[in-house]
Amino acid sequence: MAPGFNFGRQALAYILGYGGRREESLAELRTHYQIVEDRQALDALDQGESVGGYAGAMKAVADDLAELSRSSWVHSFDVFTLYDLAGEVEQSLDWLERAYEVRDPDLQYLGALWLSGELRSEPGYLDLLRRMDLHDVRHSAG
Repeated sequence: MAPGFNFGRQALAYILGYGGRREESLAELRTHYQIVEDRQALDALDQGESVGGYAGAMKAVADDLAELSRSSWVHSFDVFTLYDLAGEVEQSLDWLERAYEVRDPDLQYLGALWLSGELRSEPGYLDLLRRMDLHDVRHSAG
C-alpha cells in the first residue's frame, strides 16, 4: 500500500530473513537502503553477499553500522538484528546489551520477535529478558 514506507520495508526484510526467505529479505533490505539513499550499506550488502551469501551480507551491513557507531548514532537494535540474522551470536548479544543500555524502545518486543534459535538459548539473552521482566513467548509457544 505504501511502497515508500521505509520502516515497513526494513521490518519485512527482517521477518523474511527469519522465515528463511533470504532472497526476498535481501531484496527488501536493498529497497530500504535505496529509499534512505545509503550507498555505503548497499555496497556492504553486495560485497558481503558475494563473499558469504545471505549471512555474509547481513554481517557486512552490521559491521558497517558498528563502525559507523563510533562517530554517529546508530540504531542498536538494527545492528543486533542484522548480526542475529548473520548467525553471529556473540556480536548479536553485544548489540542487544547496547540496545538495553540506551533504552531502545524496540526492546519491548524482544520476547515476541523471531530470533535465531541459537540466540534464544544464550544465557545473556535469557538474562536480559529477566532484567526486563519479559518472557520469550515465541520460544515457549513451540
